Amino acid sequence: MTASSIATHPLVQLVLDTYEILNRESDLSPANAVINDVLSRLVRTVCESHGLKNSSAILNHDQVRSVLPHFHRLLSRAEGLMEKYYAARLSRFDTVSLGELIRFIYWENYVTLVREEMNVLQQVMPDFYGKPIALIGSGPLPLSAILLHIYTKSPVTCLDSDAEAVSLSRQLIGKLDLQDSVRVEKTAGEEADYGSYPIVFVASLVQNKESVLQRILSTRSGVLVAVRSSEGVYQLLYDPVSADAIRRSGLRMLAKTTANQHMINTTLFLTRSV
Repeated sequence: MTASSIATHPLVQLVLDTYEILNRESDLSPANAVINDVLSRLVRTVCESHGLKNSSAILNHDQVRSVLPHFHRLLSRAEGLMEKYYAARLSRFDTVSLGELIRFIYWENYVTLVREEMNVLQQVMPDFYGKPIALIGSGPLPLSAILLHIYTKSPVTCLDSDAEAVSLSRQLIGKLDLQDSVRVEKTAGEEADYGSYPIVFVASLVQNKESVLQRILSTRSGVLVAVRSSEGVYQLLYDPVSADAIRRSGLRMLAKTTANQHMINTTLFLTRSV
């Protein structure tokens, strides 16, 4: 990929145009049709570009590289607002069934990701079934926690530092009648005690992942950590977890999932370094 082809690559211009719109708009929620349109186009195009050779050339384009940290923060804010929007809509019902959850625009992406995570989990911890799981950064729409419980029959504890997200997710879990199996606690990932959890998942939008990983190891000796990261062109959407951060945290990688056009995140399965 030549310098001129990188500069004119559609993804470069799309990222820069999307960044400009996100920076300009005051409302990044689904209530804003402009945001709906631009983010749908961004996600669709990035997914269609999965497997792009030399994606690092796009990521290292001067303008892209300069805006990417702030771009990630804006995307994170928009994703959080999207989850709150749908969680608030569901909270209006007296009860909620899985049928309502299936209508969420990215439901199939969640299902695909968690199924693949279960496949890898089976390889690295064959006796995982029923073991307590903690999920850091579960958010207002805790679809991952719900799916983890459905697939493993394990009790799942959701951890989130956002009070509104905690309130909305508790309401949803209660309306699904899952409150005895999926609990929600308001706490930051780097402050929680993981002594009761042999399996800990870390969501892709969790900030300060290195501090969170170090906290996990300081409060639990034998633990399997599953961190949602990103690779290739998907690094335009989510900040990746670096190999250096994993090493500094005292962890090593056992296995990982493989992203595809329907699965944006790559989940890294980590254990304590010997």
